[in-house]
Amino acid sequence: HFDKAIPIFHDILDKHRSHETAEFSANLLLDTYNRMQKYDEMLALADKLGGDKKFLEGKEDLGETLSRIKAQSMRKKAERLEKEAKESKDFAKYVACGQAYFDIYNSNPENKENDEVLYNALVCYHEGKSIGAAILTFNVMTKFYPNSKLMPRATGRIGKAYGDVAFYDKAADKLEEYAKKYAGEADAYSAMSDAVFYRKGIGEDGKAIENTKFFIDTFGRKKPAEAANAMFSLTSIYEKQGDKDAIVKHLREYLAKFGDKGGVDRKIIAYAKIGLNLWEQSCPVKQTDGSCVVIVRERAIKTNKQKRLKGNEQPLQCGPESKIKLTVKKRDDRKVREAMAAFKSAEKEFEKSNGKTGGDEGGARYFYAQAKF
Repeated sequence: HFDKAIPIFHDILDKHRSHETAEFSANLLLDTYNRMQKYDEMLALADKLGGDKKFLEGKEDLGETLSRIKAQSMRKKAERLEKEAKESKDFAKYVACGQAYFDIYNSNPENKENDEVLYNALVCYHEGKSIGAAILTFNVMTKFYPNSKLMPRATGRIGKAYGDVAFYDKAADKLEEYAKKYAGEADAYSAMSDAVFYRKGIGEDGKAIENTKFFIDTFGRKKPAEAANAMFSLTSIYEKQGDKDAIVKHLREYLAKFGDKGGVDRKIIAYAKIGLNLWEQSCPVKQTDGSCVVIVRERAIKTNKQKRLKGNEQPLQCGPESKIKLTVKKRDDRKVREAMAAFKSAEKEFEKSNGKTGGDEGGARYFYAQAKF
């Protein structure tokens, strides 16, 4: 007979709050609302009783019950907002979800489960594009729950958040930290790949190379194709630096480690690039259109300068005033042989596949032509 009991419990709480039966009435009324699934009434009563500090003096069990009910209600509210945000993809609802979870943390900062609450807030804020709030939440989590099992995911998530707002150096820092500390996580390799991308973008070549080598050593066996991609992509860094010895050394290491795993297209490109760099190195001077020559211009006829008559525009000699002097320089025999061997290897790989290299077929065809030329 809940309908008859509820008014009596309310009457005791409203008119006889100091009586010993008031605490029992509060507990029974909360339980009644819960059993009847009248959660709004239960939460309203919990808020009302929770705000009466004088009534709660000496009633520790009731106080714990009220705190638990409030936490559960706040959690259900946050979960409802999260569900609505996922369904609607509404950024505002994601932010509201993040705030709802953060409110749970603020309501009881000592709760042992707050690492999960903060992580959920971080995810909602990030999905809602509220990056500042996500970073703040991550900092709180790092300070008070550094050993949480959720820290790996939080670190990876905040790295992506920094990248979203173009803080590429901080994004790379966090993604590197995530990949190195939690290399066993499923997405650790993609985190390090993103870190390399950011380091390249901001011109931090040294760190990009270091990260790539870590990526290859750590994930090479599990992700051979991705590791091959990573190692081959380093070529552009060495080319930008202009260190031809480093380019040749790196490409030879790539061929030794990932020659077949990286694809025929890259084998052709690698061999051709080795040949081109060695060919250029074989010349003791800077090449002119690929030729090892020195070209200087000198006057065709050495004469004293003659003053022209004012208004006379006629030339003072027949033919051009200057001529080209071309001197052929001898190439280094060893580097020429090594270059030609690399070109032959590029040709062989292309012709063996009949040009059907897969991957970057246009690039493979271009470098095959370079090797033939």
